[in-house]
This record gives sequence, C-alpha cells and structure tokens, in this order.
Amino acid sequence: MNVGVYCDVDGTLTATTSVTPLLWYRRRRGQFTDRMWLASLPLRAPVWMVRYRLNNAVGNRAIYSHYKGLNAVTVRADAEACFEDCIRPRINQKIVDRLDALKSSGARLVLVTGGIDFIIRPLAEFLGCDLIAPGLIEVDGIFTGELTREPLTGAGKAIEVRAHAAKHGIDLNASHAFGNEYADADMLGAVGHPVAVRPDSRLRRIALKNGWDIET
Repeated sequence: MNVGVYCDVDGTLTATTSVTPLLWYRRRRGQFTDRMWLASLPLRAPVWMVRYRLNNAVGNRAIYSHYKGLNAVTVRADAEACFEDCIRPRINQKIVDRLDALKSSGARLVLVTGGIDFIIRPLAEFLGCDLIAPGLIEVDGIFTGELTREPLTGAGKAIEVRAHAAKHGIDLNASHAFGNEYADADMLGAVGHPVAVRPDSRLRRIALKNGWDIET
C-alpha cells in the first residue's frame, strides 16, 4: 500500500506568506522602483489581506501581479538564496519532524502550495518532496505577473492531490495532509488522516466538527 503525505507550505510548514519572497526579491533588486514599491507597502498590504480573506484566488493573483517586469532569469537564479535567507529560517521544525517520521515509514512527501514553483522548489529538494505548485508566465525573459494556471487553493488543491495519488498508486484513505487555513479544508478532507496546523477560525471549526487532528 502506497501512502502519501500532502503538505501546505505558507503558514503550515513555514512561517511565511505568499508575500514573503516577493518582499525579499524587491529588497534584493533595490532599484528606485523597488524602493518606491516597498514604501507604499503599508497602504497596499491591507487591500491584499482583504482580497485574500474574501477569495484566496483573487488575493494570489493580486500579489503575484507584482512580479510583472522582473527579469525571469535573475529571479530564478536567486531562488536558492531566497530559500536560505527567508524560507529555511522560518521552517516549522515540529512539522518537519512529523514529515520525516512518515517518510521513514515509507510515505511519499508532497508539497501542495499556492506559492510559485521555482521559489518553493529548493524547499522541496531540501526535504525530499514532490512539488505541486503554479508557475509564472514569462515573455522574452520578463515575468508578466500572470500565473501559468489557476491559483492553487481550495478545491483545486484537492483535485491535484487526487490526481497525484491516482498517478502514483497512493491510497488516500491511508494518507496524511497538513494545512493551516480554510483554503486547505478540501485537501485535508481528501485524505484519511488530516491535520490542521495552527488553524484559522474557519478551519478549526471544520476540524473540530470532523474530529481531525489539530496541531498547535
């Protein structure tokens, strides 16, 4: 019997958000437009939060649109440095320990995230995980700010988990999933052993109602 472990990243595996790498890249580039962008962030951030709260997909598109105009070659080349500087220090070691224990028992680890693929890939390689994540469209080596697919959230995560399980012969009833917010509920409900990690209020209610494990 093949067992999978499907894990969200931002807020679950790491103390990051989808904005964290974007801030890092803007600071690293450090051009005048980046400094102006950073200066306007206190006005921009509340709008992002409201959009994300109302609709994760809309919020993700709004955030990733700010990669528009960035050099794709440079940004991709800096992905490892981004991981070392702003992702690896924020890893939730308690969740990593649980993933390692499941991996040692023969389970297949998979990161399922709305984060950008080339940004999350160093983390996936570090942990020895498969990766399911959207990419960014580029034209003539420049990012357009658009995603290569629909934002990976809500029911979309569950669809990807089921497709991955079918492809690799994984028994979802014997599998595990970790998530921290309401947008992860469908993915958690797709497996036999869901874990809500420091869940938001909506996910906590669902977890309590369904008797899911809650990791605090």
